[in-house]
Amino acid sequence: MVGFTIHILRLYSGELFSSVVSDFLSKHLLKHRIAFKASVFVNSEDNNNYFSIINILNQEFDILCIKIGIEKPCISFISQKPLDENEIIIEFYFAESNKANKFCFKQIQNVRYCVIENDAYKSVITSQVLPLQKQNTYSILHLLKHIDYSFSIIQLILLTEGMTLSNIVRQWAFIENVLNLEEFDGGLKQYYQLYSDIRTRYFNQYYFTNGFPAATGISQECGLFSLDVIAMEAKEGNSISIVPITNPKQVNAYEYSQSILVGSPLRPFTHKTTPKFERGKVVRSNQKSVFYISGTSSVIGENSVFIGDIVKQTEQSVNNIELIIEKQNEIATNESDCFSILDFNPVRVYLNDPATKDVVKTILMKYFPAKEIYFLKCKICRIDLLLEIETTATKNISM
Repeated sequence: MVGFTIHILRLYSGELFSSVVSDFLSKHLLKHRIAFKASVFVNSEDNNNYFSIINILNQEFDILCIKIGIEKPCISFISQKPLDENEIIIEFYFAESNKANKFCFKQIQNVRYCVIENDAYKSVITSQVLPLQKQNTYSILHLLKHIDYSFSIIQLILLTEGMTLSNIVRQWAFIENVLNLEEFDGGLKQYYQLYSDIRTRYFNQYYFTNGFPAATGISQECGLFSLDVIAMEAKEGNSISIVPITNPKQVNAYEYSQSILVGSPLRPFTHKTTPKFERGKVVRSNQKSVFYISGTSSVIGENSVFIGDIVKQTEQSVNNIELIIEKQNEIATNESDCFSILDFNPVRVYLNDPATKDVVKTILMKYFPAKEIYFLKCKICRIDLLLEIETTATKNISM
């Protein structure tokens, strides 16, 4: 969608969830905004604990939203431990509430989503699709079925709203044990590759005129698999542009060679399918422009570089973000379409080893001074990558 702001709420041990969140939302909603999306990052010991936390926090959200008189946002609960001594981190998305924008919260198959519509475009924002079976341990068959179910529900929501999967501009996928390799269906299957193959099966049904989504596909400690999206469609006669942005020093992820992909393909594919995402995506209207940077790591060409060196991997990850921004600025038709790295906020950092956080933070503060940077513990989708960074920029367009 076009035109929103992201604000981070950090909760510390001992703080009262409902009180802190209510105060935070009340403060921001005074500025005539609607909170339409929330990503909640929590630490969980196992799946039983994860689902218990979700149940408790969902109830807290229900109560506090009624108390302050607002619609409950579309919420995704991600099992990734917040670092910086935070117990919970919540990333809230806010949009302007005015006569031009119509907000409607709906639900299909227990999946809550929001429709934002005006004269120029229609946008759909979903919460995560939770597993139908809530249990403490899962098999690869459970994972396969839930990934398939998740895409089918997202597809159904979009079709209900007159869109398809090709309208997704931003996608997040979190996979429990993302690097696991397991014998299944006649071959060794990697969990991340399993996700890629199922995504390809769904995406192959459509032609992606505006490129694939900007995306993140990474690990989570518990929860099996989580998928949520932002989709958008311009209305006829309106000058909304949706443009995929490449990195000239990276191979497009959807053009990776077989040697980079791990395991064996899911039948009926005869070859492992490539990850279907863009390095970045710019969505522009006459008033606002949004630049989504996908999860970005230390990759040149199609290969991981600076193996084992957290300093150089961090610098290369930022350099890749700068290259994506430079590419957008090269194709920009006027100065108002150009971005600086200083336009991006917040910055979400996925770290394989929490002990490296201070080193990484020192480097990132040079590039993102006075920005909201937060760190989450999780495994990256390649065994030799130590971190991944994603971020978003929203700016006004000068006419």
